[in-house]
Amino acid sequence: MSRFQRISVIILGALQLLAAVLIFALPGVQDGLLIILLILSFTFAASGIKDVVRYFSTARFMVGGRLILIKGVIMLDFGLFSLSLYDASTFIVSLYMIGIFVFSGVVDVLMVRETRRLQSPHWKLRMIRALIKVLLGIACLVFIANPSVLEIFFGVSLVYSAVTRIASAFRKTETAYIR
Repeated sequence: MSRFQRISVIILGALQLLAAVLIFALPGVQDGLLIILLILSFTFAASGIKDVVRYFSTARFMVGGRLILIKGVIMLDFGLFSLSLYDASTFIVSLYMIGIFVFSGVVDVLMVRETRRLQSPHWKLRMIRALIKVLLGIACLVFIANPSVLEIFFGVSLVYSAVTRIASAFRKTETAYIR
């Protein structure tokens, strides 16, 4: 990881911590889920725009470049869809958040299966993270009637994500030398 990448990862982690503090500072506020929705829509849209720009700047002629474009368009679409849920009921927003948690956890489980198949020693920790995401989605489903609990779950997941992101910036990276 280059110095610029480390700095950008730390800044993104700090922004996640700031968003979590904002969510925790406004507990029980009716607009708490809407703040979370705005965070999700901005994150999805920014990721989609980044991938689309990457496609048109460098990845157009790469192997798998078209996949980057498709992923970017889908993420941009999710961002716009999240923003369109701004006027929806809290129940719909809660279901959307639960779907994101569970989908993310299931995708992580599938990635862990591939990592384990390649005999990587880090698959156990990744499996624990994936199962925590799925369990968090199930816990959100149990407490769907109480939006403030959903806000707390999302805030905790933001803190966890920010801490792991910042910690990964300080981890040593291996350098492979090609002879």
